[in-house]
Amino acid sequence: MKFLSKRLAIEDRKKQYSIFSHRLKHKVSILPKEAGYFLMNIALVEKALLEPSYNKYLQSYKSQQFSLEPGDVSIVNELEQTGICITSLDALCVPNTEKFWAAAQQLCNELAETAAAPSGKGKDKIRATGAQFVKYSDVYHWGLEERLLNIVERYLKVPAAYGHPMFSLHVAEWSHERSGYWHRDREDRRMLKIGVYFSDVDRESGPFEYVRPEDTAALFKRLQQKYPFMQTYKTLLHSPLEKLLDSEADWLQPCTGKAGTVVLFDPTRVYHRGKPPEKSNRFATFFGYHSRRPTYPFSCGLSHFSSKDAHSLAAPLSERQRDCINWRDELTGVAKMALQF
Repeated sequence: MKFLSKRLAIEDRKKQYSIFSHRLKHKVSILPKEAGYFLMNIALVEKALLEPSYNKYLQSYKSQQFSLEPGDVSIVNELEQTGICITSLDALCVPNTEKFWAAAQQLCNELAETAAAPSGKGKDKIRATGAQFVKYSDVYHWGLEERLLNIVERYLKVPAAYGHPMFSLHVAEWSHERSGYWHRDREDRRMLKIGVYFSDVDRESGPFEYVRPEDTAALFKRLQQKYPFMQTYKTLLHSPLEKLLDSEADWLQPCTGKAGTVVLFDPTRVYHRGKPPEKSNRFATFFGYHSRRPTYPFSCGLSHFSSKDAHSLAAPLSERQRDCINWRDELTGVAKMALQF
């Protein structure tokens, strides 16, 4: 018994050491990125370096016009006013939506099978792989439809870079608080994300949630008081966020809706999160867009797509669409090096 007990103790120490070693390696690996965030989030650096460069970049595309469908003008106007717009696939009428929807349903079935397998037990989130995006390429290509790019580029005011789409199953059985952090995205100064629900989503099914724009402004002020030299990108759990906001105000806005609901939002302007589902699973995909000269290129680097997968997905597309995918090729100097952080 003593020998067995001693052996178990040794194995437990080895396990603890392995966990500690993994965490330490992770911390060390992200030090350059975190140092970059720290330096570039200092208010003086923001005003002295980043803001003039961004304004010059905007000015270079000021005369360029992006044609829009009449109904899409209201979408952009709503995004400008509030940072968010909720619509549906039926209302958008984007070309190839039927093919997109059919492929997405098949992908949902595959993710559900993965979640039900022994390897999926205990996982609160199952994400589509690069290989699955190649298999169901109509999902990936839908985010590059010309009409969507027109909306995106009118809002960004510069040519768009296509981020790596995320297609996820959020599992209610294993959901927990860590998947529900409130945050703002910080890859760029202005961004746009387009989320699509593939299942009915109510308040207990893990809806996308955001803080009302007027309350986000108040939150920014409180965060700036607490962190006077930094920009407002603090990640918060739900309870600390509640303490920073007026408990009497109706600041929390859940985006519920039937399958086919579409949420367009600027993740840099509003605090948001995906609420952990409590009652039923949520299937959704999010397409991300930013400028081709992002403020933090080290947040836009490597992805879950291999170079082979990326080439396969880009091959049948137009020059404009390929430029959106291959935006990294345009970077030079420090920005190019930062992709490797």
